[in-house]
Amino acid sequence: MHDWELERRPKVEKLRQPREQRITVYPASSLILRFITGSLLLMLLGLLYFDTLPTLFGWQAPSIVSQFGEALHPGRWLITFLQRISVNLIQYVVLGGLTYTVYHLHKRAQQVTFVDVRRRPVLLFGLAPCLILACVRASGMPNLLSLSTAYFAFCIGVWITSAFFRGRRAIAWLIPQFASLTVVLFGLGVLCLTLTLSSKPLSFNVPPVAPQDKARLAKAVRATEKLDNGVERLQLSEHDVDLILATGFERLPLDGKADVQMKDGHVGADLSLKLPWPTPFGQFINSQGACELAVDQGELTFRPERLQIGNVTIPALALRVLGHWAATTIEHDQHASAAIQTVEQLTFSEQGVEAIFHRKALRAELKTAVQTNFGESRETLAATKAHLEHLVTNADALPKGDTQFLALTSEAFRFAKQRTAAGADPVEENRAAILALGILLGHARVATLAGSLGDSELLEAAERYTGKVTLRGRRDLTRHFYVSAALAVFTNDLVSDGAGLLKEEIDSGQGGSGFSFADLMADRAGTRFAVAATQHEGTARRTQQLISAGISIDDIFSSAEDLPEGISATQFQEEFGGVNGPKYNAICEEMDRRLDTCQLLVIHES
Repeated sequence: MHDWELERRPKVEKLRQPREQRITVYPASSLILRFITGSLLLMLLGLLYFDTLPTLFGWQAPSIVSQFGEALHPGRWLITFLQRISVNLIQYVVLGGLTYTVYHLHKRAQQVTFVDVRRRPVLLFGLAPCLILACVRASGMPNLLSLSTAYFAFCIGVWITSAFFRGRRAIAWLIPQFASLTVVLFGLGVLCLTLTLSSKPLSFNVPPVAPQDKARLAKAVRATEKLDNGVERLQLSEHDVDLILATGFERLPLDGKADVQMKDGHVGADLSLKLPWPTPFGQFINSQGACELAVDQGELTFRPERLQIGNVTIPALALRVLGHWAATTIEHDQHASAAIQTVEQLTFSEQGVEAIFHRKALRAELKTAVQTNFGESRETLAATKAHLEHLVTNADALPKGDTQFLALTSEAFRFAKQRTAAGADPVEENRAAILALGILLGHARVATLAGSLGDSELLEAAERYTGKVTLRGRRDLTRHFYVSAALAVFTNDLVSDGAGLLKEEIDSGQGGSGFSFADLMADRAGTRFAVAATQHEGTARRTQQLISAGISIDDIFSSAEDLPEGISATQFQEEFGGVNGPKYNAICEEMDRRLDTCQLLVIHES
């Protein structure tokens, strides 16, 4: 062996020796304490973050009442639902990323090599902040589905952040990994649609709902049996409940039907919904289920027993989770739980359903729920009060009759334009103007639904004009127009139109004034006017400009003089085919054609 080989060998052996890692070991208790401290700080920031982010985008946690209102427009409800889900997922994804970042920086501060930083401890410790934050948001123990979704999003955040810390190769791998995850989720979605959608609805008959049935049910709800201490009893048969459900489906844009079966303490239901668009998997969502349901002294009992959606039978464990979720949701919903507290007994039997409740207390809770979820903000109520004061002050100086209708409308929107020029939001000003006109010309209860204005003298002064102003020579058309407009402002156009139609159908029953297509046309006109004036900033400014430039009665309401009125329930059913009958639909199309000629009723989408 040559000397030069002997001289190089030690150097080669030295190069092959493994590098020493610089690791500083801390006691386990110290590491746990540091991590808990970091988690608490993260949760503190998380609470502020969870409360602030949805508010910035207007995505507050909805109550049961507000969700029901949104569900009347399935398209809007779906968009809002996806927005809320997206915000919730993004929040927990960011929380997972922050948690991993804190853990990584803590390890780097201990001079541990980067390879030693693992995701497993972060995922383990992540259960704690996810659980605590979910408990805070749910005001109690969250349901399993909410917690699982939160933790899944948290893990996604840890996964993404860890890839960024591992380098370019790990970041590059995120793309195929995300693609694989997307394919899996898409496949699961297709599988769910295949199993849950059907090509045909369930085979059961829905009872036809005549106007006299609606009038009878409305009378039964109003004329309950009086018991002691302000308690009342309401009894409805199984057939009555089916009629109520059928009436509700008439108001929904979804074509659906439902059938209820009642036994001692148990309720079963069959439901079929037709989607507004066809799919390759079918167009019907069919479900069948049963549950134990009762209320005893304000305590709700709800236990799902069976549920089948399409071809999927929900297992018993999932039903228990569903029951717990529903009970928790109702318990922590302020208005739903308060309403249940007013019910002493709710029982189901083969004879029907019987409810013993405190009517005044229940009415008060429902009023509060409507004001909270559909009522106006403090700013809008303050603007409404200012508009109403302005109108009451100037009303006596205005001419009478149809001219006064136009003068009050013009004065309200001139005032709205003036406040908009001073920096106010044009949409909110138009909402306030319509609500003020609804109180002044429609009905005093508009103020009750919108929220408290805090000025009883102002409301009394406004009542002097209610029912005195005419539209096309008729006082009732004025009331229909502005009550429907106000309803459309703080609910939606579907609720407003549905309320007007239901009122006309009840009027056509025994003891009513008869169905009036003229009144229904005024309802539709008021709804369209409110939507056109408050759709967005552009339409709000357009309405202010048009009215300020001067309007005629033809700009806001067409003639309804030749439309059928005073129609009895029998005549409405036999001659017009009831709601959605051929002749009924033909007259509605004619009404819409006339209203399309009114420039203030044209709804611009952009």
